[in-house]
Amino acid sequence: MTPSIAAQGIVQPSEGQDERRPPPIKRWAAKCKAAVVMDIFKGKNTAAEVARQYDLTVSEIEGWIDEAQRCQHRLELSTFYRSKMSDLAQQQWTPR
Repeated sequence: MTPSIAAQGIVQPSEGQDERRPPPIKRWAAKCKAAVVMDIFKGKNTAAEVARQYDLTVSEIEGWIDEAQRCQHRLELSTFYRSKMSDLAQQQWTPR
């Protein structure tokens, strides 16, 4: 997997464990999921590689990717609407 996850101290191999294969993770923190998804977006890994490495299913990884894309879409909409509201607030309204 990516050195960034291990470097963050999130995944640390136990004594006698293979350095190349991280220990099994029971619950994935949002920060770890985000790091994995970003590496997939950047082309460093594929969903299949991550699934194989961490003994997950490809559909689990794809769910993380879908969730990240939905969050990105909501962020873009939120930014768009905030911008529009700011534009409206700056306009001078005159009664008709």
